Amino acid sequence: MISLSMVKYWEIMNAVERIISKLKEDFSMQGLIKIVLLLLIVLLFQATAGVWQGLFSRLFNVFKPFLYGFVIAYILRRAFTRLEKAGVPRKISIPILYVIIIALLLLLISTLFPIVLNRTSSLIESMINGINWVTMHIQTLTSGDMPPWIVGLVDAGVSALSDFRSLIPNLTGSLPEFVNATISTLTMIIFSIVISIFMSFGWEKIRYYIVYLSLRVGRRFNTVVFEIDHEIDDYLKSMLTLMLIRFGEYALLYFLIGHPDWLILGLLTAISIFIPYIGPVIISTVGILTALTLSMTRCLILIAAIVVLSQVDEYVVAPMVHARNTHVSPLWTLFSIFAGGTFLGIPGIIIALPVFLSCRVIYRIYIKEELPNTEDTAEKEAKE
Repeated sequence: MISLSMVKYWEIMNAVERIISKLKEDFSMQGLIKIVLLLLIVLLFQATAGVWQGLFSRLFNVFKPFLYGFVIAYILRRAFTRLEKAGVPRKISIPILYVIIIALLLLLISTLFPIVLNRTSSLIESMINGINWVTMHIQTLTSGDMPPWIVGLVDAGVSALSDFRSLIPNLTGSLPEFVNATISTLTMIIFSIVISIFMSFGWEKIRYYIVYLSLRVGRRFNTVVFEIDHEIDDYLKSMLTLMLIRFGEYALLYFLIGHPDWLILGLLTAISIFIPYIGPVIISTVGILTALTLSMTRCLILIAAIVVLSQVDEYVVAPMVHARNTHVSPLWTLFSIFAGGTFLGIPGIIIALPVFLSCRVIYRIYIKEELPNTEDTAEKEAKE
C-alpha cells in the first residue's frame, strides 16, 4: 500500500512540473531578451542620472509657467463657457473675470498678510500657554511625578515655538531681501496668468488638439482622457463647495467662541481639506491649543463642536457634495496621501487624489473592462 507521504510527494512533484512547463511556455527566448533589454535601460538611466535629471529639471523650469497656465485655464473654463451660454462674449468675460479674480486675491493677501504678521506672535504665545496649561494639569493628575519623556517633549515644543516667535520681529527688517528672493516666483506667476489668458481665448483649439492626438493614440485612450477630465472636473467643483462650507462653519464657530484668530483659523480649515483627514486634524488641534487660554466652558464647547462638525462634514456634508463617481474610500485616500507625500512632498499630497482618480479611470477602462470574468470569479470566491 502506498503511504500518505508518497502521495503527497507525487502531488508536489506534479505541481512543480506544471509550474516549470508553464514558465517554459510564458518565458520564451524572445521574452527573456526583452526583460534583459529593459533592465539594461534601467541601469543606463541610473548611470546617467546626474545628466538627465539636471536636463529634466531645466526643461521643467522652462515649461512650468505653461503647465500652471494650463491648470488655471482648465479650472476657469467652465465659468467662461457658462457666461458664453448666457450671452456674454468671451472677449468680455475673460478680461472681466481675470480682473475680478486678481483683485480679490490682492485684496485677500493685503488684508490677511498684516493680520497674519501681527497675530502670529500672539497665536504662538497662545499655543505656548496652552501647552503649559496641559502640562500643569498633567502634573496635578500625576502628583508632580510626570514621566521624563513628557517633560522632554513639552520642553522641546515650547523651545521650538519660542525660537520661531523670536524670528517674527526680524521678518520686517529683512523685507527687502524677502522681496528680492521672491522676484522669480512673482515673475513666474505673472507669466502663468498671461499664458492662461491666451489659453482661455483659444481653449476650443486646445481641446481640438487633445481630441485629435488622443484619437491618434487610440479610441480607448481618447475615452480615458475625457473620463479623467470628467472626474477631475467633479472633484474641483466638490472641493470648491466644501471649502466654502468649511470656511463658513469654522469661522463662525471660532467667532462665537470668542477666538481672536477666528478668520485665520477659518481660512486655514477651508484650505486644509486639500490634505484630507490630516490637514483638518492639524488645524483643529492648533485651534484647540490656542483656545486653552479662554475659559474652561468655552474650551469644552469648542472641542465638542469640532468633534460634532467633523463627523457631520465627513458623513453627511461630504457625501452630499461629492458626486457618486468621485467618492474615494478612506483607505485609498490615506494611501494616496502617503504615496504622494513620499514621492513629491507637499505638492504630491495636494495632487494625490486627482492622480488616484486618474489611475482609477485607467484601471476601469483598460483592465476592469477586459477582465470581467476574473472579477466575477473573485467576487464569488470572496463570498464563499
